[in-house]
Amino acid sequence: MALSLKNPENQAKVSSWLVIASIGMLVLAFVAAMAKGGFSWEDRQFVYSATSWRPPMVNGIAFLSLVLGGGAFWLAYSSAGERRNSRSGLSWTCFAISAFLIVVACIFIAAYRYMAFVVRQG
Repeated sequence: MALSLKNPENQAKVSSWLVIASIGMLVLAFVAAMAKGGFSWEDRQFVYSATSWRPPMVNGIAFLSLVLGGGAFWLAYSSAGERRNSRSGLSWTCFAISAFLIVVACIFIAAYRYMAFVVRQG
């Protein structure tokens, strides 16, 4: 039994799972950025070494959250308001949440890039 993404109800279901996965990835990126002294509360900056594994990992996870949120947004957009969609409310909810997640992920990626104190090895 294959999952047909032409059916608006299936699009709403898949969109909800993508929203949940996007939230999980964004929380994971935030935790990875803050773990083990990754954020200085006094200076209000992220702290990491220029040669560390942390920035590519955090940016990769946040970008994955952005991609999942974009997929959820597209599926919710294409299924919301369809007459034969009995889960129209779920589609609209996923549409709003995924739009919010895309904005939050973009802000997090920019903040992690530009609000950082990079420790250079010298």
